[in-house]
Amino acid sequence: MTRTNSWTPEEEAWLREVYPDHGNAEIAAMHAERFPDRPRRTDKSINSRAKVYGLHKADGFVRKPPRFWTPERVEWFRAYVPGHTESEISAEHERLFGAPLSEGQIGNAKTKLGVRSGTHGARFEKRMERQRRCEDCIAEAPTMSVDEQRWRRGTMPRTEGAR
Repeated sequence: MTRTNSWTPEEEAWLREVYPDHGNAEIAAMHAERFPDRPRRTDKSINSRAKVYGLHKADGFVRKPPRFWTPERVEWFRAYVPGHTESEISAEHERLFGAPLSEGQIGNAKTKLGVRSGTHGARFEKRMERQRRCEDCIAEAPTMSVDEQRWRRGTMPRTEGAR
């Protein structure tokens, strides 16, 4: 009994002809047009079958789309980010390049490109102003001596307001 999704010799010859010059997703779409009565082939199945046959893409074939962070965007990002909040960065990026940046994308790009915005939590505040002063945090000095505070076997710990 033969498998219905196995490759025919005609499909194999066709794949050997088209694989070097086309992307796998494009080949899958071409396969559906050329062989409508055969099972649908995905780009992963095209890749697997090409490995079986030892096929390779032609020299100069671009496998991946262009990178998102082009040199132009990197230059803009490094120049614009200092002194701007994430919402301003996202809005300006959308205006210039047609797509907004998420907070995660902005944060990752700052880390990767070594850029600091000069804002903390999307606000223009100094960190020391947001923190309480140390003197405000110190509780009153205990009235008992250290020896009286130490727990001993057979005694109950002294806690205020506990039952």
